Amino acid sequence: MADIEMSSGDYKNKHSRAIHLNYSGVASDLMELNPSVADNFMRVSDMRRNILIVQKPQDRVRDYEDVGFVKVAKFLKMPRLGLWRGDNMMQTRSEEDTWLIAINDQELADKVARDQTAGRKFEDRYVDAFNKEVNRGLLNCLKREKLFNSGKYNLAFAMGYFSLLNYDLSLLPVVVAAGLSGHLNTPVETISIITILTLTEHLFVNGLISLNAVYDDRFGKFGGSMLSSGLNDPFIKHSALEFMMPIVPIDRLIRGSRYLSQHGDEMIRRVAVS
Repeated sequence: MADIEMSSGDYKNKHSRAIHLNYSGVASDLMELNPSVADNFMRVSDMRRNILIVQKPQDRVRDYEDVGFVKVAKFLKMPRLGLWRGDNMMQTRSEEDTWLIAINDQELADKVARDQTAGRKFEDRYVDAFNKEVNRGLLNCLKREKLFNSGKYNLAFAMGYFSLLNYDLSLLPVVVAAGLSGHLNTPVETISIITILTLTEHLFVNGLISLNAVYDDRFGKFGGSMLSSGLNDPFIKHSALEFMMPIVPIDRLIRGSRYLSQHGDEMIRRVAVS
């Protein structure tokens, strides 16, 4: 997948990865990507792959009718494409270092045309509906990257979930039980013990995973074995502060999801009329 352009107009992206709208379907000339909102989503969620929004391919479209300034197909037959995940309206998949979000523009336009919301033009309702599908796709990509390491089931993924299941989730009840039994005197002491143990474990495991990734990057992969970890994998930490975070980047998932809930309706906007 070719590199995605890193800027839109006068805006310069701050994150190393970007979202790009490469869409030529229904109402494509009426909407655009909001570059600052897109870049901020990529930054707060620390996405490790580019995201490309495209039109879902059709294998047969017939019986068109005019709705507003666009044509809408009444009857569709959608292809069943391998490796795509989602539903008939929106699907996602990964390709090399890029997440693809495919929007079924004809199906979406049909749905919007049937919903005759009073006082709003078809074009405005379509852009809003398109934006919601894009947000669903972004959330899907975010979950797959942060929870499943973008499908790379390597050392980072294995150690991340081993730590989460066997340490993070079991540490809290053990320390709390110790506090209740009188071995820890105050709630502050209990919280301090939990914090110190958790940060120490995160630092050690994150450091081990990152050292393995650096070795692989400099001296070559181990034939695609379980030990192989890429420097750009979602579970690999890139800053000192990240080394203190959970091995499974749940914090990034929460931040990205929260950002979409607050600013997702601004991701795709109507083209300004001059």
